[in-house]
Amino acid sequence: MKRMFYAAAMIACSGVLGSPARVHAQGTVVKPELTAEQALALNAVRDSARTLFQQRKYRDAVEAYKRSLLIDSTDAATYFNLGLGYQVLGNDDEALAMLNRSVALDSLFAPAHLEVGKVYLKKQELEQAEEAYLATKRIFADSLQYSMAADQGLNNVAIAYSNRAVLGMRERNFGSAEADAEKAISLSPDISRGYVVAATVYENQQKYDEAEQRYRAAVDRAENDQVKANALEGIARSILGRVRDSRNNTSGVRSARLSAAEILRQAARIDTTNFTALVNLGNTLFDLEQYAAAESALVRAESLRPRDFRPPLKLAETYMKLNRCGEAEQAATRALAVQPGNASAHATRAEALECLGRTREALDAYVQASRDPRWKQYADRKAKTLREQLGLPAQN
Repeated sequence: MKRMFYAAAMIACSGVLGSPARVHAQGTVVKPELTAEQALALNAVRDSARTLFQQRKYRDAVEAYKRSLLIDSTDAATYFNLGLGYQVLGNDDEALAMLNRSVALDSLFAPAHLEVGKVYLKKQELEQAEEAYLATKRIFADSLQYSMAADQGLNNVAIAYSNRAVLGMRERNFGSAEADAEKAISLSPDISRGYVVAATVYENQQKYDEAEQRYRAAVDRAENDQVKANALEGIARSILGRVRDSRNNTSGVRSARLSAAEILRQAARIDTTNFTALVNLGNTLFDLEQYAAAESALVRAESLRPRDFRPPLKLAETYMKLNRCGEAEQAATRALAVQPGNASAHATRAEALECLGRTREALDAYVQASRDPRWKQYADRKAKTLREQLGLPAQN
C-alpha cells in the first residue's frame, strides 16, 4: 500500500480537461489546448484525486481521476494513477488497461513499465511479466535505479517460474516443470532456488546426472548454510540414485557410496539440524557396513525428530548387525510407537526378540509382520519354525 501511495503522490500535475487530444499523422499525441478555466478545473480535480488516494478512499479517487480525463485524456501520469487505484480495488484487468495506456502515451514513463510487470506477475501471466521487465531494462539501460528495479522484478518472475515448476512436478507434468525451472535459472542465474527446483525435477525423473549438475550449481550459489546443506544432500542422493538398483557391491558402487557418505557428512556439519542428511548418511553407512558410524548418525537424527519412525527402524537393523539384540528390540519398539503397522519394524523386533530368547513374543511379532505381503513369506516361515519350537499346532 505504501508503494502505491508513494507512486501516486510523486506524480506531477500536468494537463487539464475538456478538449479531446489531437494526434499527428505520425501517431504522436498532442496535448489539448486548455482555457485558463479548464486548467484550473483540471488541477482541482487532480488535487482532489490525490487527496482521496492518500485518505485510502480508492474508489472515489478512481472516479476523480476518470473525471480529469474528460478534460485531458493525454496525461500518462493520470492513467498510471488509475492503474494503481484499480489494483487496490482488485480489478487487475482494468489496471493493466490503464497502465498500458500510460506506457503508450509516454514510453519513457518508467514507473508505468514496472507496474505493468507487477500486475502481470500478480495475475501469474509470467511470460508477459518477463517481457515487461525485460523491456524496462532495455529502455532504461542507462538508469541504475530502474535497471535494478527491473532486475528485482525479473527475480520475482523467476521465483514464480520455480513455484510453477514445483506445481507441475507435483502434477507429474515433468516437461513443463523442467522448462519452467530452467526459465527461472535463465532469469536469475545467481540465485540458488531455480537450480534446486530444476535438480528436484530431474531427480524425480531419475535423470541423476542432470540433477547432480544442478545441485552442484546450487551449492556454489547458496545464500545460507541451510540451502548449501540441502543442495549437498541432493548431490549425495543423485550419486546414490545411480547405484540404488545395483545389487552387486562392486568397487564402483562402493566408491560411489563412500563419496555420497562424505558429502552427507559435510551437509550434516554445515547444518547440524539437517535431519534428512543424517538419515541418508546413516542408511549409506549401513550399506557400507560401517555400522558403528551409522549408529552415530541415526542417533543424532532420532534426537532431532523423536516422532519420525525412520531413525529408530534403521537403528534396530544396525543393532542387529552389531549383535546388540536388546537395543535392537528397544529401537524397533520405538519405531512401532510412531508407526504401529510398520511390517519392517515388526520383523526386526521379532528377530531381536528371537535373539533374546523371547520366543513367544517373537512369534507374535512375526505374525504381525506377515500381514504385509512384502514380509509374508519370510515371516510365515519364521513363525512356523517358532511354533514347532514351542510345540504349538501349525496354523492354517
